[in-house]
Amino acid sequence: SPSYLNLIERNQRPLTVQLILKLASAYKIDPHELQGESKGSIAALKEVFGDPLLSGELPGDQELIDLAEIAPNASAA
Repeated sequence: SPSYLNLIERNQRPLTVQLILKLASAYKIDPHELQGESKGSIAALKEVFGDPLLSGELPGDQELIDLAEIAPNASAA
């Protein structure tokens, strides 16, 4: 349902393997393509937050991991 998908998008419901497989089948994509590369994103985010303009604003590692996982497009930007 749209409300259930909304909860998944906001990380309030888990994304199950069964649902991933159904979505991959419906959209004809390889489920392996959905796996993110958060380690590179975290290093890039640390570099961005290391800018002198943001001195003292470096978030902790867990916060950067959360950002990379929850908002991968925002962290990539």
